[in-house]
Amino acid sequence: MWLFLVLTALIVAGIALANVLLPAWIKSHGGRHVVALMAVYSAILSLSGAIGPLSILLFTGPGAWRWALFLWAGFSAAQVAVWAVVAARAGFDFPSVSSPTPGAGTPAGLKSLWRSRTAVALMLFFGLQSMHAYVQMGWLPKILLDYGHPAETASVALALVGGINAVGGFAIPFVLDRLDRIYLLPLIFAAIMATGYLGIWFTDAAVPLLWAALLGIGGYCFPTAIALIPARTRAPLITARLSGFVQPYGYLIAAAGPFLVGVAYQITLDWSLILAALGASCLLMAAIGFFAARGGDIDDEIAVQV
Repeated sequence: MWLFLVLTALIVAGIALANVLLPAWIKSHGGRHVVALMAVYSAILSLSGAIGPLSILLFTGPGAWRWALFLWAGFSAAQVAVWAVVAARAGFDFPSVSSPTPGAGTPAGLKSLWRSRTAVALMLFFGLQSMHAYVQMGWLPKILLDYGHPAETASVALALVGGINAVGGFAIPFVLDRLDRIYLLPLIFAAIMATGYLGIWFTDAAVPLLWAALLGIGGYCFPTAIALIPARTRAPLITARLSGFVQPYGYLIAAAGPFLVGVAYQITLDWSLILAALGASCLLMAAIGFFAARGGDIDDEIAVQV
């Protein structure tokens, strides 16, 4: 078990580092294609979540999970090759604190991001939506199995959540770039997610793919949170700092979700109160997301007047 935990930690550490650095990389090198690159990034991130549950269906036998892991290890190796080429051509020239990029709008001094209400709200919004994503990835199949659905239906439902997330991942950055009242998006998506949870609860998971689809649409909170990182900053340095603030702290909040659900289920052996609590937490996510999306430029909020 300890070896399993150590190796799993390496996997998630790689994911965490990539998620923190990529928005800043795109902001720094994307030029006029920042919105499009953020859309591709979010869409592929969500698409992998959809393909993951289905990859086990490609293999049969007692060792099928090993071949599924080997498949994803191949994708990881391919990324190493791609980034080796990128490093050779472009270099990893992230802006530094001591020598900010000329003309990038970097203020003379910077406060802690904890002093920015918008940054804190965005971190909490990111953490809550990630918590819901982790709960769905970890527990949605178990919930459907307990309600009497076969394993194939549970796998398809989880893949449907990820597939719909991928569509939103591609579309949301363009929507944010063109929509004036972007603060409405967290309200809408959180309400749809809550409907998915309550639908499972009130109907005893009848029509599971419908509720999975609503959870997937509610999962558009994820690309919204990711797209708000460059949208709420001007300088690439601030984007990098905000990304490194929002995601690590946000993932700490998210990590507690599946664990708490597991503890609650072990005590109650029932999903009713858990589904109700998840639906209620969507209201909190909506309120915080509304504030984060309505906030101003974080560059100004953390600037030190000299």
